[in-house]
Amino acid sequence: MRDDDYLGYEPALDGLRAIAILATIAVHAAFYLPGPWIKLFPGAWIGVDIFFVLSGFLITRLLADEMRRNGRIGLGRFYIRRVLRLLPAYAVMLLAVVLFSACVLHDRDVYTAALVSIGYIMNWSRAFAWFPQASLGHTWSLSMEEQFYIIWPTAFILMRGRRPLLWLAALIAAMVVWRSFLAVGGSNPERVYNGFDTHADTLLIGCALAVARPGEELRRIAGRFAIVPVVALAAVLMGFTYRSPFVQTVGFSLAGFATAWVTVAAIQPGWLKRALSVRPLVYTGKISYGLYLWHAPILIIGPRYIEGYPSLLLIPASFAIAALSHAYIEKPFLRLKTRFEPSRQRMQVQEEMLGEAALGGV
Repeated sequence: MRDDDYLGYEPALDGLRAIAILATIAVHAAFYLPGPWIKLFPGAWIGVDIFFVLSGFLITRLLADEMRRNGRIGLGRFYIRRVLRLLPAYAVMLLAVVLFSACVLHDRDVYTAALVSIGYIMNWSRAFAWFPQASLGHTWSLSMEEQFYIIWPTAFILMRGRRPLLWLAALIAAMVVWRSFLAVGGSNPERVYNGFDTHADTLLIGCALAVARPGEELRRIAGRFAIVPVVALAAVLMGFTYRSPFVQTVGFSLAGFATAWVTVAAIQPGWLKRALSVRPLVYTGKISYGLYLWHAPILIIGPRYIEGYPSLLLIPASFAIAALSHAYIEKPFLRLKTRFEPSRQRMQVQEEMLGEAALGGV
């Protein structure tokens, strides 16, 4: 596989996103819907960490590609692209939740929660119990990613030529030590789970994977033994809650490294790539952002009106709304986003969007 191929679009990574969002839905279903969800998947928190690894990997990959092609990174264009990708669907979800909560549920806490959410500090609010969450607590991970987007591009530029992989390894190790110190010292598990300073290591693991750019032989070995990280993630999924001492110390990082291995294996020819590239999974991965935005408020608010096992219908309802969000909100802004891609990347991005449109029609 050539390096250029390694940097190309990979449907299997959308399939991996699908696994991540399905695990995340299982987490929230355990809290709000009937059924044995929590007993079956106590470690479904890994869904968010899979997203974190992929975000760190893909964003760093794009930054490195822009630097390689153009000799520089346009920070202004980078942030415009992030806004166009993330904000429109986010704003629509927030507006809908605020209007429904305020006008129908008469929930005044939603105003504060919406401000905390759109201010991208929900993770810190949850970590220290500052403000009410209403039905927007799930946006803590979006806050984590936004804080990452603010810091990382500049840090990436500053690290260029200064052994960035070594710096990333040191940051990951320091974060594990700091998190373990807090966890062993009796800190609230929510503090450890939600803090950027204690849970950004999986984002950094994704960054390190993109910076390292494993060679062909290492990628081949990763693909051959892909069953190892898959089994490891499955064991965490079925065995460890995010509050367990193992997870609160080294578990997040180990899940991140396993995900990084799966990421490399997923883009090599083999059974894992074929499994993750099936069209239903790829499409679910493509609508995963909207699905993440909408599923939590739907699962929190919906059971007030649909009780018992019929409330399980809220899950397919979340898929339907996410599909509409992807088709009528996200994709138009994705087309606009291509205007702000580095000039040498525009053709590649447009080709990838054509592929996305074809898959979206399935």
